Amino acid sequence: MPGAGPPDAMRRRAAAGLAVLLLIALGIAVRRQLLGPVRLPEGGVVVRVPAGSGTTAVARRLANAGVVRSRLGFRILAALSGNSRRLRAGEYHFEGQVRPFAVIDRMVRGEVLLHEVTIPEGLTLAETADLLNGAGIEIEGDLGAAFRDPGPIADLDAAATDLEGFLFPDTYRFPLGMPASEVARAMVGRGREVLAEISAAEGGAGQKVHDWVTLASLVEEETARAGERPLVAGVFTNRLRIGMRLQCDPTVAYALRRAGREPVGSLARWLQTDLPYNTYTRAGLPPGPIANPGRAALLAAWRPAATEALYFVADGTGGHTFSRTLAEHNRAVRAWARAAGARAAR
Repeated sequence: MPGAGPPDAMRRRAAAGLAVLLLIALGIAVRRQLLGPVRLPEGGVVVRVPAGSGTTAVARRLANAGVVRSRLGFRILAALSGNSRRLRAGEYHFEGQVRPFAVIDRMVRGEVLLHEVTIPEGLTLAETADLLNGAGIEIEGDLGAAFRDPGPIADLDAAATDLEGFLFPDTYRFPLGMPASEVARAMVGRGREVLAEISAAEGGAGQKVHDWVTLASLVEEETARAGERPLVAGVFTNRLRIGMRLQCDPTVAYALRRAGREPVGSLARWLQTDLPYNTYTRAGLPPGPIANPGRAALLAAWRPAATEALYFVADGTGGHTFSRTLAEHNRAVRAWARAAGARAAR
């Protein structure tokens, strides 16, 4: 038989070349599908991955949000990279141009979206729990129960029965669904840092942490004026030194609420209600803090002002008048009453 002529060889070479081109084109298409970037709309997108989600469910959510081009492609990449079982649940924010390998990397590291929550000074344990529970960050577990567990501060305050006073007021960034116990430890951890910073920077003998934080909580509740905090701490320190009752009004309201009673009407009617935290009926500091003090109140309680004052009363302007003697104090009380009456008459 005659051998294959030149035209047959050329056709075979052309077919082989076309096959190679097709394979290259297919490879480019597959690569683009698997590895190609996705341009997200301005502001990006948020994808929530529930706990227990498998790779298929994760791929579906990412594809539906437009973060990856192909569910199958994402699953293949996750499998090839050995990360199928390492993708973490949580809330993720993707923006700009993203590639599937970068998406996988972020989810393996757990770089979840963090929500900012600010806890103001002077809130009680219960008020702090209410604020956090209403912040929309879906805390996992019972936050109130976590705050009532004194375990995280056992080494700081062996007498503590809960975390009152040690949930430091600050701005925190928590991920969605953070366990309640971790929220508590984060806030206590920040408080530990501040206590250490103050004691290291200020020096001096200081006092037991229990007494320090308890006194600071009284200062926090008595005045919002920065310049007055050391004076208020000085008055309470003077009273403690001579065995005089503190007669701190905020302790009365706290004592009632801790006992499950609401101080309805004028606080004056409740002053002699004998409860453990009531410093009108009990001598010395209350059994523990009555709120969560901030840095300024802690600093004032660590270094109270050197003052001879034993009394203070509101002056009608948001501040207080400080007095050394009962006679001076009574005059200040009458002045406050006249000013209050004049304001009411307007």
